[in-house]
Amino acid sequence: MEYKEYESFNLEQLRKKDTHFSPKPPFQHQVEAFKKLSSTFKLDSKEPRSGLLVLPTGAGKTFTAVKWSCDHVIPKNIKILWLAPSFYLLDQAFSTFCENARDISHSKKTLNIRRVSSNPSHAKASSIQLTDDIVIMTIQTAISNLHPDALDGLGNKVKTAFRKFIEDSKETGLFVIVDEAHHSSAYGCRNLLIGEKGLRELVRNSNILGLTAEMLNTDTKLYIDSYTNSKKAKLVNITSSPQTNEHN
Repeated sequence: MEYKEYESFNLEQLRKKDTHFSPKPPFQHQVEAFKKLSSTFKLDSKEPRSGLLVLPTGAGKTFTAVKWSCDHVIPKNIKILWLAPSFYLLDQAFSTFCENARDISHSKKTLNIRRVSSNPSHAKASSIQLTDDIVIMTIQTAISNLHPDALDGLGNKVKTAFRKFIEDSKETGLFVIVDEAHHSSAYGCRNLLIGEKGLRELVRNSNILGLTAEMLNTDTKLYIDSYTNSKKAKLVNITSSPQTNEHN
């Protein structure tokens, strides 16, 4: 199914319309990952948590993260910011959220999802609204829109739609998911997440989950330690997965 750059779901109508909906069953390794994610991220706590979901290529990192988020993050009205380095990964995450929207808890009535990048088929960063539940965007677009250099007519720095979305998340809570997280120790992404004016500084109770298929090198381990504010990272690490390539 083709999805637009922005999708707004009336979940109550979707449930009534699709009465024969049957959720995609997870594999056992994904069920185990759900349990570890739930034990790592205590969403009712004000203490920020961080972790990595490590699954081999084809084992369903995107599905696992999306399904767990639909079950545990979205029903609490916590905003989700999904960051990825490529247009393809944005599209994959966007479609996976759309496909699993029907299965979100009945406590959630609507769901607004937006994918943002420089790609002409995606939404512009300026279109982000405070009513968005999930913003899926490239890391570079997030970097350039969090602290822009543009000034208004009075010489004041312009506050972008993305920055307003992030600041509004102080009230709702913010859950950041970083796809291909083994690349996130790069200077720009590191500053975006944990710099002096980064997301963790702007939203102190934000949670950060990295997704990767790579074994951790020394730089990445140090990086994970750093974005947990010097506390030991919670590592969600699933390394074996039967029947891979079944889920995205």
